[in-house]
Amino acid sequence: AIEVLLRYLTSSSVALLNQRFVENDDPWASDTGYSTESYIRTAMTINFDSVSFDRLSSLPEKVLVLLKEHCDEDKLDLVRLRDMVEQVKWKFVHRCEKSPEPFSDIAIYEFEYGEDIQKDLVTYCKTLDEFDELMKWDISKWVDIFRKYFVENHAAIVIAAPSAELY
Repeated sequence: AIEVLLRYLTSSSVALLNQRFVENDDPWASDTGYSTESYIRTAMTINFDSVSFDRLSSLPEKVLVLLKEHCDEDKLDLVRLRDMVEQVKWKFVHRCEKSPEPFSDIAIYEFEYGEDIQKDLVTYCKTLDEFDELMKWDISKWVDIFRKYFVENHAAIVIAAPSAELY
């Protein structure tokens, strides 16, 4: 669900963060993107590229305010979220067809953090049921997850300013 929401926020010109900060008459950044690291807790990173120096310090607050404003059943787009679920699902299938790495990642994660490795490993490697489950979620469930991980979650904000001295 986290990856789906991150794609929803950043993956195209109609994505919320791209619309607000990239695809407009006064862009704050040249691009947005995301990454995740899955451990016992999932770490999420949202990146903004080529933010002008004079806007660096005010961008984080603008992003946090926008996320809070968007945490509403009337503002999250259920049709687009379901489209993101399909995209993430087929991206996963494609990765699995190209490389065994997704399966080894699942095995390691389940060994380290899973409750019942025999049951969980089979579930995650044999079926795509978790994607089917996400397709059944209503908008209130998506808003709850969005609120928990993108609004109420504590953010660690890193501002990387270019240095003329290092060039």
